[in-house]
Amino acid sequence: EPFVGRMMIFGAIFRCITPIAVMAASTQSQSPFHRPFGREQEADKARRAFAVKDSDHFSLYKIYKQWLHARGTRGVWSFCRT
Repeated sequence: EPFVGRMMIFGAIFRCITPIAVMAASTQSQSPFHRPFGREQEADKARRAFAVKDSDHFSLYKIYKQWLHARGTRGVWSFCRT
């Protein structure tokens, strides 16, 4: 993917490779959000908790940072369940 390659090059140039790598990876994978049948409103509320205004990419980076924090504190399982 040329677009992803350009993102990575510019991330290295501007010394922000980690957020760019997370964003680039997110363009190549499925959404981390799950909307179980019958619990759509609850799932939407949880998604809004991670929202960054006008940017799905920055929202995904925010999720990544919070997941990293959860790995070191309360555990990934509880993070994924919230």
